[in-house]
Amino acid sequence: MRLYSFLFFLLISFSYGIESNDTPPVVYELTKFFEIIKKTEISAEDSKNLIDKLVQILERYVYLDILKNPPQPSENYHNIVDMIKELNDVNKDKRSLYDFYRDVKIIIDKCQDVHLDLSINKEFESNIFLKYSIFIFPIIFIMQNDLVLSFPIPNFESYFDENLIDQIHSVIGKPIISINNLNPIEYIQKINGNFRKLKSPQAQFVINQNILFQLSVNSYPFDIDSLSNIKIVYSSGTTINVNYKVLYVNNQKILSNYFEIPDNNNIYPSFQFLKPKINL
Repeated sequence: MRLYSFLFFLLISFSYGIESNDTPPVVYELTKFFEIIKKTEISAEDSKNLIDKLVQILERYVYLDILKNPPQPSENYHNIVDMIKELNDVNKDKRSLYDFYRDVKIIIDKCQDVHLDLSINKEFESNIFLKYSIFIFPIIFIMQNDLVLSFPIPNFESYFDENLIDQIHSVIGKPIISINNLNPIEYIQKINGNFRKLKSPQAQFVINQNILFQLSVNSYPFDIDSLSNIKIVYSSGTTINVNYKVLYVNNQKILSNYFEIPDNNNIYPSFQFLKPKINL
């Protein structure tokens, strides 16, 4: 097993075998992607060694004790995290590497420290499939005048069913009543659930509306249920059901081109819009 490395700003990175080669952009349905990604397993011995290494590193983390009983300026503002105990309690049986990585990342992200992260190390060729896979969605949610509206993502339209894209275009600028039976603002705030980095719901909303259509699998290792059957209900009476897909682009230069959203006044209304890019 390859070893892991401790990077600047406590960016923890480890490597393990995932089959990969240099291929052109490929789009996967969720079921196929998870079938592929979960074939790679991590042994009980390697799981234990990785957890032991992480514990050894994080015992020097400056906020380790504070996280167990943080001062609360308001109710439940800070997460309470006994990080070493939770890491030691992680399932170390032989299982999917993806599930192991997801469980450990949830613990790290509960600390809500933007300088503390767990990441697959892209320096190893064997990890590129996971590192350069992106959960993609054909819609961006925008808040305007206290309403949440939806607009299509032109870069991704060719990857989704034509009838679905026609539906999305038919509700451009229409207010959304609910997403998965939640108020749309609440849904957008909470969608990344276990992987939220910011404490402020308002700040998390701003970040999320700019990334929900392009989520790095490395940063947001969701389970399949979180990405399936997204039900969007509009004030016009239209209901759209959408599944995320997975875009794999094993080329950094090509990948960056996917995340430019064109300024097109015929599609988007006038609002302040950040052009997001995934930081790989």
